[in-house]
Amino acid sequence: MTAYTNYSFYQQTFYPNQITEIMENSFNVVTIAGGASDPQWPACLACALIRGSLRKLGVNETEQCQACWSRHCWNGVESNATAAQVSNFDPHLQMIPGLSYDYWNQTYWGAFPPS
Repeated sequence: MTAYTNYSFYQQTFYPNQITEIMENSFNVVTIAGGASDPQWPACLACALIRGSLRKLGVNETEQCQACWSRHCWNGVESNATAAQVSNFDPHLQMIPGLSYDYWNQTYWGAFPPS
């Protein structure tokens, strides 16, 4: 979403700023950048976090939570409306869509030599 952080498990050393990038990117992925592209996402994430507890207590979910499931979750029905294309799997930074991995890797990490 905001950084390319798909590192190999075999990589044993990281630039100091890579750890920060990994943590910030993880936060942005989970929160969809704090709700920047979907203002309802933080509430939907909260609904997901408490869903099991509500079920155990027998408490009904709110209308907002129910709307989240219909908006963000697969309903179990296969859809053939749009065929997957190879371009759908080309990773890009959602918050910086024009920035390619190669350019980001050369310009960002070139500024931070290994310590």
